[in-house]
Amino acid sequence: LFGATVHFGRIHMKPGKPTTFLTCRIDYDDTSMTTTIARKKKKTRFVFALPGNPVSAMVCSHLFLRPAVELLRRGGNSEGASSSSSVQDIVQNALVHPEIDAILESNAVLDVERPEYHRVSLRWDVPTGKFMAKSTGVQRSSRLMSMGGAHGLMCLPQGVPGGKMSCKAGETWPVLLIDGPYCGAGKLLRWKDSRHATGRIFDNLVASSSSSSPTTNSQKKASKLPLKVGIISIDGCSASMADLEKRVLSSLDTAVIVCAQTSSDQDVISTLQNSSNGADDAELIVIISNGGFKRDSQLSVALGEVLEKKADALALQIRQGAAAQHGLAGLFEVIVGRVNGKMIILLPEVGLEGGLKKVYGRVIFHAIMIGKGKTYQHKHRAGESKSRWA
Repeated sequence: LFGATVHFGRIHMKPGKPTTFLTCRIDYDDTSMTTTIARKKKKTRFVFALPGNPVSAMVCSHLFLRPAVELLRRGGNSEGASSSSSVQDIVQNALVHPEIDAILESNAVLDVERPEYHRVSLRWDVPTGKFMAKSTGVQRSSRLMSMGGAHGLMCLPQGVPGGKMSCKAGETWPVLLIDGPYCGAGKLLRWKDSRHATGRIFDNLVASSSSSSPTTNSQKKASKLPLKVGIISIDGCSASMADLEKRVLSSLDTAVIVCAQTSSDQDVISTLQNSSNGADDAELIVIISNGGFKRDSQLSVALGEVLEKKADALALQIRQGAAAQHGLAGLFEVIVGRVNGKMIILLPEVGLEGGLKKVYGRVIFHAIMIGKGKTYQHKHRAGESKSRWA
């Protein structure tokens, strides 16, 4: 559209899924130049396409527009920032929302499709010396009243059928401060210090919060089922195959390597489609690349053309995790989908652990089962009929 470049869209979050960000080059006249030819220049413009529902637009304004404006206004000159002028350094020192931990006062049902920014009002509990969070009510993106009295956005994880489907009263979860008297409770953070921005928002919280929910024997048994993984290292990876195997195993919850091989860009597609190459037993094949932007982009396009079905939301999560590990990894496209009945993940070597850890455990397991056409039935909200994941 008008020569614009779309950088992301269809965000894996609630509310705000349709949010899109793009850049375009606009002609302008530099009046400081004397000649007509010299005055003709181009500037890059940032374009945010926000959702139409009012709550979605407001939440996304806080999450995307506010940090972008802070970045443009301050650049890398926030307190404690390095004097380096590199783009990566400027982004790492951009200011983002203050973060606190708060205790839920009532139960909250988790969405099974997306993680949620749940609007909450806060109060300070003097006896315990902790923040208490109360939901602002029904969280529909069209219900503007859910923003009324909201002091922050509580970061709630995606619900997992057969696993954690709700957050219980008394559990502690992170909150991004957006308004009200408590905004001064935490100073603006730099990107590199933010748990939310770097994908560490649930560190040290999920385990303690989940401990209050009993785990059934069937859930324990299912969580121990080994995931059969194949590895394809594209020519150019700096690490040895043995090292890559260790890194993949350390990043996935419970896995076993059933095949590992090196392939060229040209042969990787035929390798995936050939059932006699030793990968026939693999449920997940991780393709690890390190060939530079142009080469990896060509590989992404070629792989995308043979996918039976893409999983863009999962790819976005993996890309975010990879970028949290290494900033440059965010510039590479991550591809997730199915080929020959197997789940395929293409990601850069520099963000290998961060990308896989973002979706390890039940998330990747359910994605694989859904890809196989398995039926999952759930009642994630009272009164709703059972639905089939496909």
